[in-house]
Amino acid sequence: MSELSIFLAKMLGLYFLLLGVVGLLRKEQLKEMIREIGDNSAILWTVAIVELGVGIAIITGHSIWTGWPIVISAIGWAFLAEALFYILFPQKTIKKLTRRLTRPGWYSVGVIITLALGLYLAGLGFAIL
Repeated sequence: MSELSIFLAKMLGLYFLLLGVVGLLRKEQLKEMIREIGDNSAILWTVAIVELGVGIAIITGHSIWTGWPIVISAIGWAFLAEALFYILFPQKTIKKLTRRLTRPGWYSVGVIITLALGLYLAGLGFAIL
């Protein structure tokens, strides 16, 4: 595997793993922050611009569509898609979505996916898997 794939697997793996742990430990606080994204256009735009930059960086620097690095490339596209969603859709639509994502079932699924993705990527990046 390329050095970039391994570096991004380590970085994104730790990012998602830590985010998932925070999601478990600070559930109510994180749910409130998610709701605030839909309520506050300044926060929404800040998140969108950061995700746009990260998505473009991953897409342009890591366009690998074979083996496990596909996951990293797909994450780059997911960051870009989410940023464009935040930028292009009306805030009313985003507010509805953020309210839905903080419901118990959706929130729990999101935390589980985040943890699993973090474990998978960190495991590959640090050669544990």
